[in-house]
Amino acid sequence: MPKATASVAFGSGCPALTNDQELCGCIQTYTEELLGQDKAFSGLQKPSKASGSEDFAYVSQKVPSVMLAMAAGQPEKGYGYPQHHPMVRFDEIILAEGSAVYAYTAMRWLQDH
Repeated sequence: MPKATASVAFGSGCPALTNDQELCGCIQTYTEELLGQDKAFSGLQKPSKASGSEDFAYVSQKVPSVMLAMAAGQPEKGYGYPQHHPMVRFDEIILAEGSAVYAYTAMRWLQDH
């Protein structure tokens, strides 16, 4: 009976995701202009800690970048699972505001730069 062989190579994983500090400041200003201070959250104010990897980190190594996250559901409204959980559900009401944030910040950044 023939035997199978295989080799496995483990990479070092993704690099650290680096948010550009100047760009973070700009985006904080733009989201506050668009949504108001009560809805705009900045990781600069309260940094979150995560041990996961993110392939967007490769982009952030080459060009000034900021990774934005949108709250897409509240546990008290039935959206209690995190993003990569198999039971996750997203509240689609965030899509309009989220799209507006992306478009507005791009236009404002282009105006300022």
